[in-house]
Amino acid sequence: MPIARSLADHIADLVAVVGDGPAVVVGHSYGGAVALGAAVQAPEVIGAVGAYEPPMPWTPWWPRRSASSIADEDPATFAEGFFRRVVGDAGWDRLSDRPAPIATPMDPPSWPSSPICVGRSPPST
Repeated sequence: MPIARSLADHIADLVAVVGDGPAVVVGHSYGGAVALGAAVQAPEVIGAVGAYEPPMPWTPWWPRRSASSIADEDPATFAEGFFRRVVGDAGWDRLSDRPAPIATPMDPPSWPSSPICVGRSPPST
């Protein structure tokens, strides 16, 4: 089977994997779009779909971007726009301008030099 390189390829792969069905398929993000597409393409095979956070470019609020605009976009600008869409401007505005401190490895614990016995008497020597 060739490598799936498009949404149509992924849909065809899913329909092939499901076989004669009936099946319930669940997908997250891009997988949700694949599951929905498979249900449209093969409703006799896909009886139900669970789609969690699928891309929805047909909705008016979905960002309109082309491949060239994606390649030219500054990653920081993209990240800010994405974050603002997810949590809103108020959530973005509550963030600090200072970077978070970098975590450093903790010192290893210091183990006692003699054994510790919990819940019973130490063995006699």
